[in-house]
Amino acid sequence: MKESFLNIFFSEYYHHLGTRNNTFRMMFEYLDSLNQDKYLIVETGTTREKDNWQDGNSTIMFDKYCQINHGTVYTIDNYPPNCETVRGFTSNNTIVCLNDSVKFLHEFPTPEKIDLLYLDSFDISWDNPHPSSLHHLKELTSIYSNLKPGCLIVVDDCNWDGNKGKGQYVEEFLWEVGAKLYFEEYQVGYIKQ
Repeated sequence: MKESFLNIFFSEYYHHLGTRNNTFRMMFEYLDSLNQDKYLIVETGTTREKDNWQDGNSTIMFDKYCQINHGTVYTIDNYPPNCETVRGFTSNNTIVCLNDSVKFLHEFPTPEKIDLLYLDSFDISWDNPHPSSLHHLKELTSIYSNLKPGCLIVVDDCNWDGNKGKGQYVEEFLWEVGAKLYFEEYQVGYIKQ
């Protein structure tokens, strides 16, 4: 019988995730509901430090999910030490890409369509969220044609005291192209139609 990622998620990760615990749960439940033979997850901004749960440790969870469910994770970061660090604690299911995320996504190296796009590359300044928010819009529009219908698009660091954070422009774009809101907490998730 196949090991369940959600069992691991609840025993090892859920209690560390704070404001992200329910949205990560919803991400993995959504992927499971697709019931596929393999998965493709693309993440901008990689885990910078193992066990730093304040940042979410998304790469670690995505890697484990793909080990169990026959998938591939692309994690993109433009800072060499971050890439070197994450290579040390991920499996062969994760491809670590040292690159500018917008450029890499525009030239995405595989024709496979993406199941989960996780945008978290440009640190947010809550006093001036616009540069980060604009960067995440550039990421989304550069890869949008490679997202399959049903792709879950998630932006981290949103909705802090009424500030839309990293997701402001992404949300506006997705609303206008008819994506369906899936969750809206500290992280925001949309499903491409």
